[in-house]
Amino acid sequence: MYESKKEADLKTRIAAVKEILKRYPSRNPLTQAQIRKIEAEADIKEAQAAEAKNMTDSSSEVMIVDDIPED
Repeated sequence: MYESKKEADLKTRIAAVKEILKRYPSRNPLTQAQIRKIEAEADIKEAQAAEAKNMTDSSSEVMIVDDIPED
């Protein structure tokens, strides 16, 4: 049986490379910075949620601040 091999044209190669890069992104500094930002924002939101939960658990406590200077 005879098999002929034909190289892919440039357009097909470029499309294939784009698909590969979509599936396996490289260590792009911009992508890494975006990931760090999202993780930091998630940590902040988790801390705020934990603080809000702690505030509702201790709702019977009242703090009065009287630091207004008298004239």
